[in-house]
Amino acid sequence: MSLNLPRSDEEADAQEYQVGYRKPPKDHRFQKGKSGNPKGRPRKKKNSLKELLAERLDETVRTSDGRKTGLSRLRVLIRNLVERAASGDGKALTEIVRMMDTKDEDPSPTEPDWLIFRYSTALNRYGPEELTEEFYREQDKKIAGWMKELRNPTRSIKAMLQAELDRKVEVMQGGKKRKRPMAEVIVAVFISAAKDNPSAFRTILRLLPDRKHKREVGRYEVMRPTAKEFEHCPAPGETWEEFEERTGAWPPKGMRDDEGEAAGEGEGQ
Repeated sequence: MSLNLPRSDEEADAQEYQVGYRKPPKDHRFQKGKSGNPKGRPRKKKNSLKELLAERLDETVRTSDGRKTGLSRLRVLIRNLVERAASGDGKALTEIVRMMDTKDEDPSPTEPDWLIFRYSTALNRYGPEELTEEFYREQDKKIAGWMKELRNPTRSIKAMLQAELDRKVEVMQGGKKRKRPMAEVIVAVFISAAKDNPSAFRTILRLLPDRKHKREVGRYEVMRPTAKEFEHCPAPGETWEEFEERTGAWPPKGMRDDEGEAAGEGEGQ
């Protein structure tokens, strides 16, 4: 004979709760009021070498005492390349010419480049049910990002290189200090070096622009009138009326723009 003894609350809960699909053990369940991921979402790892390189090159360089220079690492590297060319480095000059010959990428805008619609006009593009407060909140976030791009434009490598070539530095010229663009300094250095250095001369010749003749279509030359032509034709800048008054002769058929009119008047005479 079996006796139905009273069960404890824990034994009753254990018998009623069965571990299975979507029913983890109670001691492994999330606790109420406590996050299941206290460390938060892990940061996205920049596995791409290009992303890591671009991030480092965009960083602003600081001086030895910690002050910001206002120049990115990439801009500093480009400046170093230009300064090496100004010191007579042929490889640096070759690289500068190669970079300037490459096709430039689209620069970021420096002024607002988005269209602005009046509400009545926007109704042709959006339905009134779409232009909710949530729509305007999202739009404000986008505009804030666009304005940030305008305040911090990303300049192309070619544009930064051109800026460094246009940067003026002090040089001695004629016994006086003068400011000249780096491009002029580089040219002067290599022309001076080419006098005694064959390598510098070869570098200049190799970088000269292509001077092959390109024949232009539609090139004409009009010769000046001869004395005989001057008697029978209007002089340069002379009208047909002035020619007739000067010579008393009517121009031959086909020599006036209004040929039909001239022919008709000739028959009348």
